[in-house]
Amino acid sequence: METSNKIIEFDPKRISEDLLNSYLDLLDGIHKENFPDEDPKYSRVSRKKVLLSDYPLLDYYYWLMIQQTETEEKVIGGALFYVANEKNPAFEENKRYAWFWLDIAKEHRRKTYGTQLLKKLVTKAVTLKNLTTLQTFSFMEAGWAFCEYFNGELALEGAQNRLKFEDVDWELMKNWVKEGEKIAKKNNVKLLFFEEIPEEIVKSYADFYTEIMNLVPLEGLEERRIETVESLRLKEKHFKERGIRCFTMITQEANGAISGLTDMQYSHDEPYLVEQDLTGVGLNYRGRGLGKWLKAAMLLYLRENFPEVRIVNTGNADSNMPMLSINERMGFKRFLVEKCYKFNINLLLTRLNQ
Repeated sequence: METSNKIIEFDPKRISEDLLNSYLDLLDGIHKENFPDEDPKYSRVSRKKVLLSDYPLLDYYYWLMIQQTETEEKVIGGALFYVANEKNPAFEENKRYAWFWLDIAKEHRRKTYGTQLLKKLVTKAVTLKNLTTLQTFSFMEAGWAFCEYFNGELALEGAQNRLKFEDVDWELMKNWVKEGEKIAKKNNVKLLFFEEIPEEIVKSYADFYTEIMNLVPLEGLEERRIETVESLRLKEKHFKERGIRCFTMITQEANGAISGLTDMQYSHDEPYLVEQDLTGVGLNYRGRGLGKWLKAAMLLYLRENFPEVRIVNTGNADSNMPMLSINERMGFKRFLVEKCYKFNINLLLTRLNQ
C-alpha cells in the first residue's frame, strides 16, 4: 500500500478527534519507552487535558507529521515549542528563549522525520520577535544523539528521581518530623499546610517562591522564574481545570516570614503517582533541618490521606547536592537520566539548511 507523509501546523482544540487520538497514541508509545512499568492509559488522560488547556502565560506552537494511505492518516511524529508571552511576569527575563520537544515513533526514527519537523519549528521560531535560543530535554539516548548531531550545547545534566513507598523508612520520616517539631517549639516556627494559598500570605509566598526557584541550580539553562499574586492565582485556576490538586507546606517564622516550602501535585487521572515540584529553604534559615521536616511531613500526609499513592517523582540537577542528599536518605533512587540542551536559533537554522 502506497504511503506519503505531510507536516501540518495545528491547534489541539481544533484538530479532528481522529488525529488528536493518533497523536496521543504516539505520546503513549514514547511514555511506554520511558516508563515501561506504568500503564500509559493514566497519563494519556492527563496529556489530553494538557493539550486542550494551554497555560495563559505561554504561547504554544504545534506540528504533526502524518503518514497517509488511501484509507487512513496516522501521526508518526510531533513537535511543539512554547514561549513566555507579555502577560507572563517573567517575560522580560525569558523572552529570548523557548522550550521545544520532538517526538518520533520508534519504528520511524533515523529516517530524517525528526529533522523535517525541527526545520519547521525553527523556521517558525526565527519569525518571532526576541527569540534567540531554543532549549529542550530528553531521557533517551536517541534524543541526546539528535541534539548533539545538531551541535546542541549540553546545558544541564540531572535525573528524574523516584521514591517508592515500599522503600521508605517510615520511622526515619517520623523522626525527622519530631526533630522539626523540636525546632518549631524552640524557635516558635509554624508548619502550615494548604491547597489554595491563603490571601493573607499570598504576596509574601509569591516573593519567597520566586526566591527559592531562582536558587535552584540551572547551570547553562537560561530560564528564570518570577511568580506574582496574579500568576499564582492563574496557576491555581489552571491546575483545577485539569483536575490537579496542589498540596503545599511552608514553615513560617515567629516574625511571619516564610522560611521554607515544599509542594506536590496529585491527579485522580494518575492515582498512584505524585509529582514533587519545588522544595527549598531560604538562605537565612538553613542548617536547622527545615527541608527534612517539610519533606517528611508531606510524605506522611500523603500516606495517611491518599492510600492509592505509591510513587513520588521529582527532578533534580546533578549539581544540587543538598537536595540530592535529603532525597537519597528518604529513599529516592535515580530513575531516568535527563539531559538538557540549548541551541542558538540562527546557527541551528544554518545547520538545518546545509
